[in-house]
Amino acid sequence: MELYDVMRTTGAVRRFTDDPLPDDVLERILDNARFAPSGGNRQGAHVIVVRDRATREAIVDLSVTGARRYLAQTENGEGPWNPVQPMRVSAEEVAATEVPPYLGDPVLTAGAVLGCALTSTCARPSISTSTESD
Repeated sequence: MELYDVMRTTGAVRRFTDDPLPDDVLERILDNARFAPSGGNRQGAHVIVVRDRATREAIVDLSVTGARRYLAQTENGEGPWNPVQPMRVSAEEVAATEVPPYLGDPVLTAGAVLGCALTSTCARPSISTSTESD
């Protein structure tokens, strides 16, 4: 298959399996990903692999505020996080928006959760793996 065919036909993945993801496979994927183009060709990324269940649950808990705003704006017909149009949903409406529990399922069930931090001074990407088990 040609590169451009792959680029034009590969869709975004929104469903994941709970199949295990061995560290050696993940490290090979990330090692190849570090060669992707970046601004100034700096590849300034630090990747943290999260497998620990408690940390995943904390990530889900921390995402509730953003999920409330996203859902409230979507229900109001707005484009969430729109930098041009001010939000028309009140803070009270956002706070009252219920977040369905299933929204956190991908974070809890994926083979690994990746946290990325971008820096402009990083000379070489680094990969950290959580040592605690699920």
